Amino acid sequence: MPSSVKDRLTNAYEHIFLFAKARRYYFDLDAIRKPHTSDGEYRNKLRAGKEKYTGKGAWSIHEFGSTSVFNMGSSIHPKGKNPGDVWCISTLPFPGAHFATFPPKLITPIIKAGCPKWICSSCGKPRERIRLISRPTYPSKEDPTLKTGRAGLNRYREGVSHKRLNIGQRKIAEKLRELAKNRFVEMRKCFGSKWDHWIRTDDSGARVPMLDDWIELKRIFPSLEIFDSYIISEPKEGWSDCGCGEGWVGGIVLDPFAGSGTALRVARKLGRRFIGIEINQEYAAMCERRVRADKYTPPPEDVQPLTEIFENE
Repeated sequence: MPSSVKDRLTNAYEHIFLFAKARRYYFDLDAIRKPHTSDGEYRNKLRAGKEKYTGKGAWSIHEFGSTSVFNMGSSIHPKGKNPGDVWCISTLPFPGAHFATFPPKLITPIIKAGCPKWICSSCGKPRERIRLISRPTYPSKEDPTLKTGRAGLNRYREGVSHKRLNIGQRKIAEKLRELAKNRFVEMRKCFGSKWDHWIRTDDSGARVPMLDDWIELKRIFPSLEIFDSYIISEPKEGWSDCGCGEGWVGGIVLDPFAGSGTALRVARKLGRRFIGIEINQEYAAMCERRVRADKYTPPPEDVQPLTEIFENE
């Protein structure tokens, strides 16, 4: 807000408070996540183990069936980082007779995170994000090292392993050698002896990177994205379903101090319903004019119940 003080610094920030009536409440953090940090900072955090995510939506050993894949939780959240509690948002001019308006960018993440995009029209339960992640299936073959490891000196071992020596592994190995032509020492320092197996194409030693290593490799060499299908399937995201079968409507945004109506306009744009309360009649009239002037296009119903998403594939 404008300030005319001359004997102290202008107050350059304002607080936004999050209140809830219960310990557990709706909050869709995934809707407002920000892109991750730079490559170097990411790699430093990964190696130091300072950023381990094991919360809702994390990739886990239960989803992969392997103790060597993210067994301590994903190093970072796959959808981005928590935006934090300090936001830098530029003010915008307002031609109307109201001196305390705020820009739409301020209220947008608050509504996205705090108000459900869909709620059941019968029971009122909100839909929540559900992420299912699976690894691709590889044809299995007998691992030659089971009987002949270390020139046959190892004791006999039964079993099969995932087929590593396939066209995908060979392509990845050749691409890694090409991209890291003059950086082998650096790669060995980052990944240890695993690096030597990733760039091999022989029966006994060739291996493809595991998921956590693959994410870091792509941070270093973004062009490796073309080989993603050989490492892991894309995460499948769906939405929870209460089972009522009565259809979905937008959540409700309540603004008890509607003012110029900015929060209501943003809510409408995001497909939420809204209730505005304003004691000043002039402000109430201005708010109504602004909201009615907006051309509203209902958001597309771009999701189905989670069961339908996977049953129809």
